[in-house]
Amino acid sequence: MKKATAEARLRKGEEKLEKRRAEYVEQIRNEMAYAHKKGDEKRAKAEVNKGKCLIRVEEEAAIKHHTVNHQLSYHCPSCLKGP
Repeated sequence: MKKATAEARLRKGEEKLEKRRAEYVEQIRNEMAYAHKKGDEKRAKAEVNKGKCLIRVEEEAAIKHHTVNHQLSYHCPSCLKGP
């Protein structure tokens, strides 16, 4: 009888330990998924900012190119349009 009781207690302890281990593994996986998600969001935001910056630089370059090349040209169609 004592042996059966001891085995039952041991089995119950092992089940409890396995349950705790599974909960801990799930918690760690959730933390890793959250970290990956945040990393992806930051990468996407950086990519958007890079695109915006590139567009701004291209626009500034186009304006400078236009003003340098056509500064005194009155025959330039874009100069005649006005604002």
